[in-house]
Parts: sequence; structure tokens; C-alpha cells
Amino acid sequence: MFAGFSDGDGMIDARFHHLSIAVRRLDEAAAALKVTGLLPASELPDGVEPESGVRVAFLRSPHGGPLVELVEGLDHASPVTGILKRAGAGPYHICFAVPVLEAARQELEASGYRAVTVPIKSVALAGALMQFFYHPACGLMELVELDTP
Repeated sequence: MFAGFSDGDGMIDARFHHLSIAVRRLDEAAAALKVTGLLPASELPDGVEPESGVRVAFLRSPHGGPLVELVEGLDHASPVTGILKRAGAGPYHICFAVPVLEAARQELEASGYRAVTVPIKSVALAGALMQFFYHPACGLMELVELDTP
């Protein structure tokens, strides 16, 4: 479980959840990554995040380690589609699990992060609240409100 927030030390109580990769096609990317031992994560089904305009698939090594999320745009209006046009396939965002999204949002914004979405329920993560933030020094970050890491 989470230890709770420290007394205003400017750090959020966050645990690494996944690294997200923007891809053109989930199936092709999953096949290309299979050589590294990454396989579909049985605990997280593939899904569509309609409010975000993406389709996602989670991969994990059978030896443990972090989750990798593959993200494909649903159409030309998806932010992922725009990123793929500009930069090609590659890292998209890093995600941290937090016990209380609102408290973490306040700490991030006090530290120079800008919210780029409102909190929404994640279909892929069983309805957990999620929100995206941006900082010019490190790019896009997702926070997801989860009780456990």
C-alpha cells in the first residue's frame, strides 16, 4: 500500500506503473517486441479508451519487471496519430500510480506541471481515474489513481 504524502516536501506518493509507447499498429509492435520476452499482460486486457482516442495493449516480461503499454490512435484526430506523424513510433509517456489523484495533481501543478486533460475513467484500468500532465523538462506524464501499485 501507499505510505501517504510527506509533509509538503514537494514529492508525490507515486509508484511507477508503466511506460507507454506510441505505435502505428498494436499487433505489429507486439510482434516486434516479442523477441525481448514481452508478452500480453494477462491481468490487463487490451482495450479502447474512447475519451482519449486510443486503443491500448499492455505487455510484460514473464520474468517480471515494468508494464509496457502500446498505444495506437483510433483515427486522425487522436493525439497519438499526430505524435506518430511528427516523431514516429517511440516513447509516449510515463505513468505513475497514486493513491489520491487530486492531491497528486496539486503537488504536480505546484512543481510546474500543467494538466493537459481533465480526470477521466480509464477503460483499460478498470475505471480508475487517470489524468495527463506536461512538463517541458520531461514531457508527458500520466497519473492513475490506484489503491495498490
